[in-house]
Amino acid sequence: MVAYALSRDEVVGTRNILPALPAIITQILKTIDDADSNLSVLVTYVKHDPVLTARVLSVANSAAIKRQRTTIVDIRTAIILIGMGRVREIAIIHSFADFSRAARLSNLPVTYWEHSVSVGICSEELARKNVYHELAETTLIAGLLHDIGQLWLCCAFPSELHHLWHRVFQEDICIEQAELDMFGVDHSTIGYWLAEHWGLPKNIGNAIGHHHSPELALNNPLVPLVYLAEILANALDLSGGIENHITKLSSPACRKLGMTWDADMTPMFARIEARSRYAHKIFSLSQ
Repeated sequence: MVAYALSRDEVVGTRNILPALPAIITQILKTIDDADSNLSVLVTYVKHDPVLTARVLSVANSAAIKRQRTTIVDIRTAIILIGMGRVREIAIIHSFADFSRAARLSNLPVTYWEHSVSVGICSEELARKNVYHELAETTLIAGLLHDIGQLWLCCAFPSELHHLWHRVFQEDICIEQAELDMFGVDHSTIGYWLAEHWGLPKNIGNAIGHHHSPELALNNPLVPLVYLAEILANALDLSGGIENHITKLSSPACRKLGMTWDADMTPMFARIEARSRYAHKIFSLSQ
């Protein structure tokens, strides 16, 4: 018998225990197909954040030196030089770091945030490798938010979640089953409810809601992308957490993306590891 039978209304009704979702994330999603609007959104956002301004100008000037160009001091020029995709990535991770700082909890594993960042990076890389280039930034956001339900549980039931994790490690059971036993719902479903309430695109909500059960929504490419990204992030041990484990690999998810885990993947693995280290650095500097 479950100790708590959580419902959508209960979760959404206490949504304020989490900080507000960064506005830049929804703004980027709304303008991702409009280059002019997207550029304006990025310019405005970067200009209003001194730390982010310095980071973007630093990256732009590193590129300018390599191309033997003059020093870049204008944000719009910097974004055009290094590309909106790269700046969106920096802005999204930077805003997610602000979100995490506002939600800082002592009983949350320190690797939670690094794991989320790593899954975001893996999701984006898998999207680019599997001809879903137009979904790259969307999968980055979905990957960053895939475990947002765990964050809500940690805020709402800190002591219960601590005991739940202890049971997971002691009895070697999956986290989803332990959550179902205690709360009547798992973190994936809670994350889906939050994404829906925040007004995030349905494909992101489904990716969050099915990141442990991809076979239920394979028609949405974000679902297998985020699912396999978490498998990959754990396999590469990108966050170094003891909670990292390899779950059963879904053959249907692999087939959906045409994934073959062979030597051709090695360059992508190396790129993911390098990008994750860089993203973790951005993340930690923003804390």
